[in-house]
This record gives sequence, C-alpha cells and structure tokens, in this order.
Amino acid sequence: MDERIARPEGQSATSGNAVGQMPMSVMGSLNRGKEAIGDVAAETMRAAASDLQMLRNDLNSLKDTLSRFMVEASTEAMKSARAATSAAVVQAGEAASGLADKGTQMVSTASGQVKTFGGEFESMVRRNPLGALPARSPSASWSGPWGGEGDAAHGADFGRDGKPTGTNGK
Repeated sequence: MDERIARPEGQSATSGNAVGQMPMSVMGSLNRGKEAIGDVAAETMRAAASDLQMLRNDLNSLKDTLSRFMVEASTEAMKSARAATSAAVVQAGEAASGLADKGTQMVSTASGQVKTFGGEFESMVRRNPLGALPARSPSASWSGPWGGEGDAAHGADFGRDGKPTGTNGK
C-alpha cells in the first residue's frame, strides 16, 4: 500500500506520535467515557435490584393472598359439607321417626282389632256356648265332640289345652 494515500499530507510515517501513544486529551476523554459507562451500569444494576426486590415483595404478597383464599374456600366447603350432612341426618331421623310412628300406629290398630275380635268372640260364646264349640278347631264338625265324624274320625283327639293327645277316641 502506498504510504501517501493512507496518511494525510504533511505527515510521514515517522512524524507525530508513535504507535501506542495518544495525546492526553484523548486519554482523558476515554477515561471519562469509561467512568460514565461504569456509573450508568452501576445505576442500572441498583435500579434492577430495586425492581427485583419489589417484584419479590409482590409475589410474596400474592402468595399470602392465595393462601388466605384457599383456607377460606376450604373452610366454606367444609361448612357446606357439614350442613349438607346435618340436613341428611335430620331427614334420615325424620324418616325413621315417621316409620316408627307408622309402626306404632299399625301395632296399635292391630292390637285394637285383636281386642275387638276377642271381645266379640267372648260375647258370642256367652250368648251361644254350643255355637262356639266348632270354632275350637278348623277340622271339627258340629257333631264331632259327640262321637260323629269329627276329630276322632281323623285320628286326633284334643286335650283341654287344645293340643292333640295322640290317642284315638275309638
């Protein structure tokens, strides 16, 4: 390469400063620029650290809020479940009570009917004692107790307690 083209006129390769030496004003400018860049970088780091700390605080606050929400939601769910269970227990109790009441009514009605039947049967026996004799067993006929074709004809005699005696009357 031609040295004259690469350098401005009036300067030769040997004239001026040597390579690696710069005037003081350029060095000062470079140092000031370096310091300014360092200051800006340090300030940016401080601002980023401050922003990062604010972000951490916001996330911690969000975490606390979410935790409170979850506790409250689970408490409300537990209250709802308890209320539903309680309502189911009350309904089951009412149903059982209703069944018990109906059972009591049925027993009372049946007891009343048995008492009525017993009273009517007793009245019938008092009015007509001979008419009640065939009613003592379904297989007895009117003439059975007097030697007809009654229980003895079927091979069974009955004692005073109404149970078969096992002896044949013939």
